[in-house]
Amino acid sequence: MKTKLLTLLLCLLTTLPALAYDFKLGDIYYNITGDNIVEVTDGSYSRSYSGSITIPAEVQYDGKTYSVTSIGSYAFKDCTGLTSITLPNSIKTIGSDAFKDCTGLTSITLPNSLTSIVDWVFTGCTGLTSITLPNALTSIGNYAFYNCTGLTEIYCEAMVPPTCDYVSFYNEGYANCTLYVPAVAVEAYRGIAPWNKFVNIVGVDNNEVEVPEEPTWQTAVTIEEEATLALFVPYVWTSSDKAVASVSQTGEVTAVAPGTCTVTFTCGDLVYSCVVTVSNKSTGRAEVSSVSPAVAYDLQGRRVSNPRRGIFIVNGQKQRLN
Repeated sequence: MKTKLLTLLLCLLTTLPALAYDFKLGDIYYNITGDNIVEVTDGSYSRSYSGSITIPAEVQYDGKTYSVTSIGSYAFKDCTGLTSITLPNSIKTIGSDAFKDCTGLTSITLPNSLTSIVDWVFTGCTGLTSITLPNALTSIGNYAFYNCTGLTEIYCEAMVPPTCDYVSFYNEGYANCTLYVPAVAVEAYRGIAPWNKFVNIVGVDNNEVEVPEEPTWQTAVTIEEEATLALFVPYVWTSSDKAVASVSQTGEVTAVAPGTCTVTFTCGDLVYSCVVTVSNKSTGRAEVSSVSPAVAYDLQGRRVSNPRRGIFIVNGQKQRLN
């Protein structure tokens, strides 16, 4: 009887899952893989990750500081509730199947430190519509983006096309997805398989400027002298007459004295301007008018009055708007 009970106990113990992580901080699980080095792992195969997650570059545990250098294999596999994830530049490797079948994932920020994407990493991430591959990337594994049926934009920043196979991407994606690459590298991508299978390959200038959506200009505002009104988003701002109104580099306009001046938002060759009129202090009235965006065209040569997201020709140069 004792022998049978011992045998039964051993069988039960062998069926218990091994602890899949060394420690947990916040909602993220970690394995210690070396001196002061950890990788992100799953939570005992519980598929518990969800929502928006930012992986830190360093973590502290038990009195020690660890650098987060990798995402373990299967770490986020089948986490259908995961919607977005940002990886720090400390990440050097991502294990196979790390994000496989994360169907709710719509955004991922890959670090510039990443040099390879191995097999099956993003397979089945049907919610992804756009992804940026970092400039240090040299290789992409088999089926890395297979069955990513929602993918319509790939921005590959590598000057030299990363090595990969036809099965690295979803087959229909070669026709349905636009590939954006450095302008000087377009011919390199068009001249090597499987990159040359992409029907749409668009070159992006190296000095492109990323800008936010078109600033919202108010057509009528109330403003008093020495009162500050936040009108714009912060980029580069100038005032044609600081004696009338000044503008800070956070986009705040300050009335100085009655009069009219032009406040201009500039980002590269993309320019927006408006006229600010400051009336006398007794009325405390200002009017904003004459909103004039730069001339922009899409890649088919059609003029676009309010460019939003994508690649446009602005004042003769290509710009990518996000």
